[in-house]
Amino acid sequence: MNLHDLIGQAAFAWIAQEKANAQSLPGQIALHIDRAGRLRLPQREAIEIYLWLKFVGQNRPLAEIIRAGALRDYTDPHPALCKDATAEFLFRFAKENGLTKLAGMVKDDPLGAKENWNAFLEALLHDFRYPNSRVSGYKFHKVNWLESNGSKCLKSLSVSSSCIGIFSNG
Repeated sequence: MNLHDLIGQAAFAWIAQEKANAQSLPGQIALHIDRAGRLRLPQREAIEIYLWLKFVGQNRPLAEIIRAGALRDYTDPHPALCKDATAEFLFRFAKENGLTKLAGMVKDDPLGAKENWNAFLEALLHDFRYPNSRVSGYKFHKVNWLESNGSKCLKSLSVSSSCIGIFSNG
């Protein structure tokens, strides 16, 4: 499983929870996009991942998001890894990708006494930064809320620019 798949897994689980919450702006945006039916599945998934990176990741570099535990797998915890989010991520990533030597190294040294796992993670990600995407400059012109039984739901949304090239840097 590659990094994109891990992020997608976390993002899709989060957005499903957010869609169930009538008070959640990202959930209501995703529901509106679904209801409008004008985007293809890959476009909707890209927007859902973007919303996860912006709301859960808070525009932090990917290594910081991982260190904060946003990509933890709570269904399969590894107590031997001392609840260190970086060690858990590296172990899971190594195990799922057949990197048995790395998985063993992380399991034997979860606190990083021999190897600095945070520095290893930074090197692995090549200091990847995503907030430079074009969507960062998009503004919501008009958000219309529909009141129903005392709760607000997103009725319509207009955006200032086209969503073509949503994740291209430049």
